[in-house]
Amino acid sequence: MLPELPPKDVEAPLEAHLAELRRRLLVVVLVILLLSMGAFTVTDRLILILKKDLLLEGVRLVALNPLDYLMARAKLALVAALAVGTPVIIYEVFKFISPGLFPTEERFFVTVVPISLVLFLLGAVFSYTILTPRSIQYLITYSGEVAIPMLVLGKFIGFISFMLLSFGLIFQIPLLLYLSVRGGVVRLEDLRGKRRYVYAALIGGSVLISPDPTPITPLIVAFALAAVFEVSLLVMGRLL
Repeated sequence: MLPELPPKDVEAPLEAHLAELRRRLLVVVLVILLLSMGAFTVTDRLILILKKDLLLEGVRLVALNPLDYLMARAKLALVAALAVGTPVIIYEVFKFISPGLFPTEERFFVTVVPISLVLFLLGAVFSYTILTPRSIQYLITYSGEVAIPMLVLGKFIGFISFMLLSFGLIFQIPLLLYLSVRGGVVRLEDLRGKRRYVYAALIGGSVLISPDPTPITPLIVAFALAAVFEVSLLVMGRLL
């Protein structure tokens, strides 16, 4: 007996699939390029906003060479374009794989992706409004009166991008735990019964991802991870 095929699945030569993949990749690249060009025109104001929101009074941003400012603006424009263009990327991915999906898999994809985006946004907002300003504050004041606080512009933008991305991914934990429990990979009772091991892993992970050598930022990260974990268990206890 032949296996059941998705209703939209149509057999096509490899060249046709590669052509469609190339076309959808081209759409994504063009959209990101156009968004980057548009975002680049306002990156100077975005840098001023980041400086005002995240840096202490008197801290200066410096450019080490003539191209540093230009490259920092280009990096910031690309990050903004990827953030704004994420729905387009997801749409193109979905349209490419949808012929090979069953209706239940399509509904699962349509349900999970928006939840993942919301969680990513919550993580990025948490990082920007709470963790990143405090991390930068402690990292700067750590030098005390020994050194004048100045930050390299390119590394400053890279640090912020890293923190936003990291916590956007950290906030995917509830979704990953839910899918793991729902799929039978792990039991909810096991997660509840082995909290000390989970917390040990969370603390170790917070130390690894935190750029602050003092214990302040890792503790904030560990607390955030523990809170996300406990909220995940609470929600799953009601849903499952």
